[in-house]
Amino acid sequence: MEKYMIPDSEICKKATQLVAEISPTFLCNHCIRTFLFGDLLGKRDGLKYDRELLYLGAVMHDLGLMERFDGEQRFEVNGADAARAFVLANGLPNEKAEVVWDAIALHTSLGIASRKQPEIALVHLGASADVLGM
Repeated sequence: MEKYMIPDSEICKKATQLVAEISPTFLCNHCIRTFLFGDLLGKRDGLKYDRELLYLGAVMHDLGLMERFDGEQRFEVNGADAARAFVLANGLPNEKAEVVWDAIALHTSLGIASRKQPEIALVHLGASADVLGM
């Protein structure tokens, strides 16, 4: 049986560390499961996607729930803004940072996220699978 690995690039490690430091354990675990479910669904459906972008979107999708990133907008947008700033500061190009932003900002948007590119749709589907058992 093939050993299953989450992306271990430097930026993914830093994102995991950030989430683990500021989130309660249950929420950090939910974010990791969001990636795992999304990745499994993507593989099941034969989708072509960037696992690192999926991971970054999934692991940071609830940053907006944390006091550190609380702001004037919906939690999804606050979190997306924080994640975009984080990934840009850690060397991700703007085009990829926008995918992460969309994945996080749209992760609760039923019917919208699933119409976007796979990384965005899979964050939505992974979070739904974990929270709702879908």
